[in-house]
Amino acid sequence: MRKVLLFAVLLTLSSIIFGQNKILLYNANLIDGIASVEKRNMMIFVSNGKIESVKKDGLKPKGYKLIDLGGM
Repeated sequence: MRKVLLFAVLLTLSSIIFGQNKILLYNANLIDGIASVEKRNMMIFVSNGKIESVKKDGLKPKGYKLIDLGGM
C-alpha cells in the first residue's frame, strides 16, 4: 500500500515540478491490486497527468521526461 501511495505522490509532484506533458517512470515495481502480484522493472507512460500505458522495461522513447524509480 505504501508503494502505491508513494507512486501517486511521485506522479503528481513530477508533473508539477517538471511541467512536462509526457513523463516516463521506469525501473518501477508495480503491485497488481487484484492479484497482489508484484511486477518488477516496468515502464509507466504518463501524459497530461494520466497513465497512458504500462509496459515491461525496454527502450526509452524520445519526447518523455525520464524518471528512474530505482526499483521502487
